[in-house]
Amino acid sequence: MSRNLEVEREKIRDDGEFTLRYDSMDRLVTVEGIPSGEFEPTELRFPIRVVTEITSLCNMRCRYCSQYNNESGPKLKLEDVHDIIEQVNTGKAFELALRGAEATLHPDFNEIWDHAAAQDFTSATLITNGLKLDEQKALNLLQNIRSKLIVSLDGPDEVNSHFRDPRQYKKVMKWLIPVLHARGDQIVILSTVYKDNLPYLPEFCDYLSQLGLRHHHFSLLKRIGNIPFIEQEFATAEQIKHFVQTLNGISERNPNYLPIINSPVEREQNSSQGILTQVPIPKFTEYYCGAGIKIMADGKIGISQIIYFDEAFRLGKVGESLQNLWDRSHEIRRQHSQLARERYQYLLGFESH
Repeated sequence: MSRNLEVEREKIRDDGEFTLRYDSMDRLVTVEGIPSGEFEPTELRFPIRVVTEITSLCNMRCRYCSQYNNESGPKLKLEDVHDIIEQVNTGKAFELALRGAEATLHPDFNEIWDHAAAQDFTSATLITNGLKLDEQKALNLLQNIRSKLIVSLDGPDEVNSHFRDPRQYKKVMKWLIPVLHARGDQIVILSTVYKDNLPYLPEFCDYLSQLGLRHHHFSLLKRIGNIPFIEQEFATAEQIKHFVQTLNGISERNPNYLPIINSPVEREQNSSQGILTQVPIPKFTEYYCGAGIKIMADGKIGISQIIYFDEAFRLGKVGESLQNLWDRSHEIRRQHSQLARERYQYLLGFESH
């Protein structure tokens, strides 16, 4: 990659006592200018990432999703989304993620994306199931080198079709493979991990790595909206340890494949094994101790936490200043940060392999 593209992808933010450095592809924030033991994410002057659910409408019926059978619901107004984009860019959040349910179903999606992708500081990210895209549409979305697509796939066709949607795998892979070849560093696959897809993931991950996939993120199924699917929870430390070892093996065979587990796991008491570790400060993501904001399609705004987005963290509504909301949430973010460190461990990635 040429140096000028590297510079365009990387952003630096001065937060007073420390400096934040961010590459839009690896999504890890590096802290400079302060000893690692003294860094506290709750002292960020503005969130590093703002996740905006622009619509609650979805065109898939994933068996485990809280949006199951959601064929109608609220959406954000175009003028409100534009205001959010302007605030996020002015505040120098590193990333604005547009999501749903399925963000591409918003009637003004194209205008929203064009406005987000044109910002001079903030990177635009689309979290999507990919059904509304094809090769050319995907390439058009990725014209800005700092933009990226996060595409949800849970395994090979037979598994993905059973748990997500029988239309998705073939349609997405048709456009995904050529786009990986052209803009692979701007593609992230997001896989939800649960009991019945776990046996299929090693071969699936290996296949994607051979196609040239670089960024593969995993969310462990821990809390679900569809109660009948609760037996699929992926929860035990032994399961997690085995899965991490599997990912390590794949990344050792293909050093360009960088898996990241972006879910917290409950801290094991009196455990000496080193598979589950705290986030290695000075690198962290927005999942660490509430370093982000989440905006819902119904207009509620809260702190994006490593612990779930509960009523206690819904601190404002669309139309309010994001900076004011962030400032007045300082104490609850501080308390939550302390609680998270006591109860949870984190798995960030395997870049060292």
